[in-house]
Amino acid sequence: MRRINSILSVFIVLLVLFFSACGRNQEVKDHDEQENSAQIVLVLKDSLVRDFLRERKAALKYLDDAYMPVTIDFSGKENNLVLSIDTQREAIDLMYTDNSQTEYNYLLAKGDSILISLDERRPWLKTLNSERSVYDDNLELLRNRELYHSTYTPLQDSHFLWQANFNSPTPVDLSEERIKSRKKALESGEKELFWLDSLKNTGLIAERTASFYKAKLRFELDHLHFFSAEKGVYDPGGALDHFTTSVTDSSEYLQTVYFDEFSDFLLAQIKAKDRNELLLPDSLGSGPSPFSKRMRFKLLEESLPRLSFQEADKWLKSFGNQLENKVQADFLKARINTLKKERPDMELMGLGNRLMSFEELLHQKRGSYLYVDLWAAWCIPCIKAFPALRNLHELNKDRSLEVIHLSVDKNHKFWEQVVRKHGIAFPDRSFTVLNLGESSFLDQLDLAFIPRYLLFDPKGKLIHPNAPGPEQEELNGILDEFLR
Repeated sequence: MRRINSILSVFIVLLVLFFSACGRNQEVKDHDEQENSAQIVLVLKDSLVRDFLRERKAALKYLDDAYMPVTIDFSGKENNLVLSIDTQREAIDLMYTDNSQTEYNYLLAKGDSILISLDERRPWLKTLNSERSVYDDNLELLRNRELYHSTYTPLQDSHFLWQANFNSPTPVDLSEERIKSRKKALESGEKELFWLDSLKNTGLIAERTASFYKAKLRFELDHLHFFSAEKGVYDPGGALDHFTTSVTDSSEYLQTVYFDEFSDFLLAQIKAKDRNELLLPDSLGSGPSPFSKRMRFKLLEESLPRLSFQEADKWLKSFGNQLENKVQADFLKARINTLKKERPDMELMGLGNRLMSFEELLHQKRGSYLYVDLWAAWCIPCIKAFPALRNLHELNKDRSLEVIHLSVDKNHKFWEQVVRKHGIAFPDRSFTVLNLGESSFLDQLDLAFIPRYLLFDPKGKLIHPNAPGPEQEELNGILDEFLR
C-alpha cells in the first residue's frame, strides 16, 4: 500500500511540474495573464502525510496579498494532496502549527512547487522546481536539531514558562526561573544570529532566507523585553508604543504571519488589562502608522460581532477608512451584512411538543422587542442567569420587551425537565431548537460560547447579535436607546 501511495505521489508531483512548465510557456505568450495567476503549489507526498496532519490537527497559515490571514487545516474529509496559494508577492512566509505546540515558519517563493513529506514525524519541505538547499527549505526545524538539540528553542521555552505561570489559578513564585529562562533565551538569540550569518557566508542559505529569519529573530528578542521576568506580567501599552514607532512598523514587515500572530496576542493582552472597558479603535493609535492600522483592523474584527448592528455601522463609518486596505473594510462589512440578511431558520418545539418555526414566533410577537436567551441544560452560567432573565422580563414587559428562552440542547426530554425545575416553563416563551445542525442562522452566529443573547426589534428584525447579559449594566443603556 505504501508503495502504491509513493508511486501515486510521484505521479502527482510530475503532473504538477508538467503543468507548471506549461504555465511557464504560457507566461512567455501572455505575461499579463501570468501575473494574475501566480501560485505556490504544495504537494503532500502521500495519504500518510495527509493523515498525519489530520491526526495532529495541523494547520498552515499565511497572509494573502491584502494581508488577510488564511488558514489551511486538514480536519475535513477532503483527500486532496495538492494545495495552491495565489500570490503576486515574490515570497511569503508559511507557518505550520499542530497540537503538540510545534511551530515552524517557512519562506516560500512565488512560482515554486513544494513537496511536503515527513522526517522524524516533523513536516519536511523540498522545493522541486528550483535549486534550494535543505536549510532554505527547513531552516527552523534544522535549527532546533543542530543548534539546540531540542524540539523547542530557549525563546519558546521562555514563553511556555511565562504562559504557564500567568495562566495558573494557583499563585506560584517562579520569578527566579523566569529570570534564568529569559537570560538563556537572549543568549541563544545572539548565538542563533551568528549561526544564520555562518550559513549565509558558506552559501547554505540564500540572502533572502537569511534576511527573513534574522528579522524574525530580532523581533522576537525585542518583544521578549516586554515580559517582566521579575513580576510575571506583560506590558501591552509599552509594546504597542514601541512597535508603532520602531523600525518594524513598515508595511513590508507587517506582511508576515508571525507579526500577525503578535498583533492577535497584543490585542488580547490590551483587552485583558482593561477588561471592563469598551476598547475603541482610536485607543490603539489614531495616526497613519501601518501597525496602528493593523491593530485597528484586529480590534474591529473582534469587536464588531459584539455590537448592535447600529453601533457596528457607526464604527465602520468612523474607522473603516483607517485600515490597511479596502479589502479589510469590505471583509468587516460583509461579516455584519451576512448576519443581517440571514433568515432565522430555526425550527422550534415548545412545551407539550408544540411545533413552530422561529419566524412564526416572530410574527406572533410582532410589536414587541424580543430578548432571546440561547442556552443549554448543561451550561451552569446559563442556568444561573435565569433569575435575572425573569426579572428583566417583569421589569420591561410594560415597555414591550419579552424574554424568549431557546435551548440548544440535543436531549429534548432533559430540556423539558430543566425548564420546569428552574422556573422558565413558559408555554409561549420557552422552546428548544430542533434543527441545530441544519440551521444556517445558528451556523452564522457561531455558538461556541453560551449563554448568548440576541435582540430583535418589533418588526422581527435582528438588531443585536450579541447583546449584553441580563445582569450587565451595559444592557440598560442599549434597552433605554431602543425602548422609548
